[in-house]
Amino acid sequence: MKKDGSSSPGSNPSLLRRLSQLVQPGQSSSFQPRAKGPSGTPFSPLAKHDGTVKSMWLDCDPGHDDAIALLVALHHPNLELLGVSTVAGNAGGRDTFLNAVRLMALYRADPSIPVIRGSDCPLVKEGKVDVGIHGEGGLGGVQGLPPLSSPLCQPWLHPANPKTSSPTIGPEPSLFLYTLSTILTHRLNAGKPPIHLAVTGPMTNVALFVRCYPHLIKGIEQIVLMGGAAGVRGNRGPLAEFNILTDPHAAHMIFDTDIKVVMAGLNVTHQAIFTAELHDKLLSNKARPPSSRRQSKSAFGPSSPTQSSIASSAVKTSDLSSVPQSGPSDLKRMLSSTLTFFAKTYASEFGFTRGPPVHDMLAIAYIIDPTLFHRRRPSPGDVPNAGMFDADPHSNKDGHEAPPLARSRQQDGNSLGLDPATVGESSGEVSDFSDAATTTVDTMSIVQGTPPKRYRVDVECSDGLACGATVVDFWGDRVEHDGWGRGGRNVEVLENLDCPRMWDMFFHVVERAEMHISNSASVREVATSGYQATDAQSAPNLPTRSPTKAFGTMRLETDAAFSNASQI
Repeated sequence: MKKDGSSSPGSNPSLLRRLSQLVQPGQSSSFQPRAKGPSGTPFSPLAKHDGTVKSMWLDCDPGHDDAIALLVALHHPNLELLGVSTVAGNAGGRDTFLNAVRLMALYRADPSIPVIRGSDCPLVKEGKVDVGIHGEGGLGGVQGLPPLSSPLCQPWLHPANPKTSSPTIGPEPSLFLYTLSTILTHRLNAGKPPIHLAVTGPMTNVALFVRCYPHLIKGIEQIVLMGGAAGVRGNRGPLAEFNILTDPHAAHMIFDTDIKVVMAGLNVTHQAIFTAELHDKLLSNKARPPSSRRQSKSAFGPSSPTQSSIASSAVKTSDLSSVPQSGPSDLKRMLSSTLTFFAKTYASEFGFTRGPPVHDMLAIAYIIDPTLFHRRRPSPGDVPNAGMFDADPHSNKDGHEAPPLARSRQQDGNSLGLDPATVGESSGEVSDFSDAATTTVDTMSIVQGTPPKRYRVDVECSDGLACGATVVDFWGDRVEHDGWGRGGRNVEVLENLDCPRMWDMFFHVVERAEMHISNSASVREVATSGYQATDAQSAPNLPTRSPTKAFGTMRLETDAAFSNASQI
C-alpha cells in the first residue's frame, strides 16, 4: 500500500487474480460471454454475426454517452470486456472513476473486471470539464445508480481486499499501464488474437501507453476513438470536438502511432440521434423477452412507470420518481433519465430538438460490426439525419428560423421533455452527405457496402481558435505513404452510419442486460453478504470468496434463457 492510500500492482491480489484469469494460456475467463445459445441460434440481429467474441478494453470518461457505451461493451454477446480505465474529461478524474464504478455495479458487471482510475490531467494543457452538457459530477440527472456505500460498488473501490485498506480512488495511471501491458504480454506469448481498444474520452491514458510500451502495440488490433470533427465545425471550439480539444497532444501522439486508428467524429455521431420515437420504444415492454417481464423488486431506486404512463408522449425525468411499480425495468428507467437529461442539455447548448447524439456508443458499435459504417446509397424512405450541422446549429441563441421540414418535426421531442418554445426553432436537421466529408463525392456514385476511407489526419496542438482541430486531408495532397502512422493515411474516418441496424443492436443489448441483471440478483445477494455498508471514505469487510465463478455460471444461464426466449 502506498502512502497516499493507493495500491501497487503487487499488493493488489484481486487484480492479480483477474490478470491470471485473463492471461493464462489455454484458459479463458469464467465470465466470457457466449455468442450463441444451446440451439446455435445467433443472439444478435446484426449482419455478419459470425459468433466471434472480440476482446476489448474501454478507456472512458463517464459521461451520459459513456454510460451507454459501457452497457453495450459489457452485454453484447460478441464482446469480452477485459477492463475499464477512466480519465478526466466530461468531469474530473475522481468523478469519472466513481461514475464508472456505479455503472459497473448497476449493470451487474463481473467484479473481477478491473476499473482503474487513470490520468487526472492532460499531457500538456490545463484540464477542462463539460458541466454544461453532463451536469455536476458527469452524470447529472441520472436516476437509479447505486450509492457508493452499496456492496455492489465495493469490489472496485477496495480491490486490494484487506479490511484496513483505504479506497483506491486516487489517480493511478501507472496501474493502468501495468495492467494493460501485462494482459498484452501474456496474450502475445499465448498466441491469442490482438485486442480492440475503444477510447471514448480524452486520449491521455492511451497516449501514455503507446509511448511507454511501443513494443506491445502489436497486441492491439485497432484503436477506435470517439473524437474529432471531419470537415465540420466543432462543439467546444470553432473547429474542435471536446475529447480532442481537452488533450490535443495525446490525440496527436495516437494518430502518429503505427497502428490502425478509427475515428468516429461529430460528422458521424450526430447522425446517431436518440429521438422521442426511440425513447418510447425504450420504455415499451413489447420487445422484452417473456421471462424478463415478471415484476422484480427495485434494487436502487423508485418503482417503474405503469403501462398508462408509457402511453403518454410526455415522459420527463421529473416524472420517474413517483410512478408505481410495473412497466419498464430499473435499467430502462435509468437509461430514460440518462437520455432525457442529455436531450435537454443538447437542446439548450446546441439547439438539438429531436434528441441527443449518443456519441460514444459508435466506437463500440464499430468494433462489433464495422459494416454499420459502410457507405451506402440513400434510400427514398430514409429520414434525414438530425444533428447540429444545418445552416445555423446554434439558432436557439440568435433566433434564426428553421426550415419547414424541421418545424414539422418539432413535436418529436415531447417524450424527451423537450419544448421547442424554450430551445428555439432549430431542430438541427441535416441531410445525408451534407458535410464536407461527403460532398467531395458524387452521392449517386456511392456503392452500397463501401468501407470507410483512410485519410491523413493531423491534430492542431497550438493555442488559438484552431486548437484541437482534426485536419483531414480529403484530397490526399499531403500523404507521404499509404501506411498507418505519421505522414501516412493514418486514420480511418467514419462518415456514414446505418442507424436502424445500430438501434436494433442497442435494444438487443438492453434486453440481454435486463435478463442478466434479473438473473444476477440472487448471486449478488450471496456474493456481497460479507460487505458492510460503507462509502468511498471507509473500508468494507470484503467476502472471502470471489463471486467470479458464480457470475460465470449465471452468465451462461442468462445466455441460455435469452436464446430460449428469442425462439418463442
